[in-house]
Amino acid sequence: MQSRGKVLFLVEVALFVALGVILDLFSFRAWLQGGSISLQMVPIFIMSYRW
Repeated sequence: MQSRGKVLFLVEVALFVALGVILDLFSFRAWLQGGSISLQMVPIFIMSYRW
């Protein structure tokens, strides 16, 4: 059962990394101070919450 948990973790990390790369292609308009909002952080927040 322990190895199944490790495999599940690795698969989820790979999926969220792929989702982050895809979401990196889309970003909102740059703000006045030069910053921008990226949707790439959403999968990272989900992974940190789950594990």
